[in-house]
Amino acid sequence: MRFLAPSFPLLTLCVWGGCPEPPADVANPKSHASGPCTFNYPQNWEITDDEFAADFHYVFVETPGDAIVILQSYPLDQEEDLAGYAEVFSANAAAETPIGEMSESVFSERSTAHGYNWVVEELAISFLGETIPHRRVYGGREFGGRQVFLILQVATEDYAMIEPGFHLIRDSLDGPAQPETEQIDRDD
Repeated sequence: MRFLAPSFPLLTLCVWGGCPEPPADVANPKSHASGPCTFNYPQNWEITDDEFAADFHYVFVETPGDAIVILQSYPLDQEEDLAGYAEVFSANAAAETPIGEMSESVFSERSTAHGYNWVVEELAISFLGETIPHRRVYGGREFGGRQVFLILQVATEDYAMIEPGFHLIRDSLDGPAQPETEQIDRDD
């Protein structure tokens, strides 16, 4: 299985560059359809990357501040245990972060809610003498013949403002999208 870790330099610079994290605007969500999935996301968030191939699909959704939601999916024959996926994702993210340092992660016990299995990772990102606690929430489920992973990364202090947007994506995630639809973003 191919694991993709987001590029953290911009996120890290944003955290210390004073990017305030506004609340997720879930009142008038946007819709996104791509590959095997569709979902809604907050009006003030942005799809920044989307790639679909038969064996791999990912979508990056970024907030105006420093949080990011990543959706990754794979065919079921490449199925991976969520706890193992979270550990490999975390290790890749730490290895691919060229500036700053990530602390050793603490992973929570696995739980099940809202149709997903969940693992929570607590870590800290340090840069120029500042250390900011962060949380990564990993959710996994199967649908449409694929294993889907949702990852949220956010500064712990901003979690409450981002959580409604993450829940919007989590609760609206469905599939498969219509075959003729490559990619749609609507401001409904």
